[in-house]
Amino acid sequence: MRSDRHGRGLMRPGRALAILLIAAVLPAAAGPDSGRAAADTLRAAAELHAAHRSDTLTTLRFPEGWPFPADQPPVAARRGMVVSADSLASAAGLDVLRAGGNAVDAAIAVHFALAVVHPQAGNIGGGGFMVLRTASGRAASLDFREKAPASASRDMYVDSAGTVSAASRTGHLAAGVPGSVAGMEEAHRRFGSLAWKRLLAPAVRFARDGFLVSERLHQAISAQSARLARFPSSAAVFLPGGIPPLPGTLLRQPALARTLQAIADSGAAAFYGGWIADSIAFEMRRGGGLISRGDLAAYQAVWR
Repeated sequence: MRSDRHGRGLMRPGRALAILLIAAVLPAAAGPDSGRAAADTLRAAAELHAAHRSDTLTTLRFPEGWPFPADQPPVAARRGMVVSADSLASAAGLDVLRAGGNAVDAAIAVHFALAVVHPQAGNIGGGGFMVLRTASGRAASLDFREKAPASASRDMYVDSAGTVSAASRTGHLAAGVPGSVAGMEEAHRRFGSLAWKRLLAPAVRFARDGFLVSERLHQAISAQSARLARFPSSAAVFLPGGIPPLPGTLLRQPALARTLQAIADSGAAAFYGGWIADSIAFEMRRGGGLISRGDLAAYQAVWR
């Protein structure tokens, strides 16, 4: 799915956005000439890149401090490619393709894996879009963005002087009704081929057993440590002992593992109803948020 060479995640409170620019190659088709063909493909791509490298680098402009190499050769694949912001999530999607799953299956596995290993962008508490085109040319677009709670109002973030408050960016009031879980289930219903539980298994494992914190995750948590420290449950996970976990340390998230396992076992109904919905609604009331049990029950992803 991806190596750590390229990629960037952009996070906004209340929603998750990611620009993901990494790739890895599926094995070439079996056969005596498959390895040679794959090597030829990669060699040709590298030569093409070298021929245009100087022109490309004079055209592209990267911001100061851009942390990823800008001159890597392109990656070519004969059968499939997975792109994500984290190598563990990418590997989860790649395993799905190798097991015979399709691109939507892989995307679902990656989406849930990112909720564990790339919390600065991947999540189950936000939303997004899925745009796809099948090999037959069929196109589809799924809208699973967050929605405003029923009790939200137009001026809820603005005071009498017209100043926008910080509550629009951080805290319970900033959150919309999440659509990620509903969106992934709807995509699976329409286009998925492998079992739902199989697709969530990597995410459950990463949360339950833990994974090694990368330098990038350490830096991301460090950059948001002041905001995370405002919320005891966030601090307990991401600021153990009051500091961000160091690179190479094991990060376990047992509460998230339990939640993901419930979703794996019972689908989106477990998230928008039952104990998970009760927990979300309770926390919203406790922290002054607006999302209710009814908001969660009413959420639907929409094909556009």
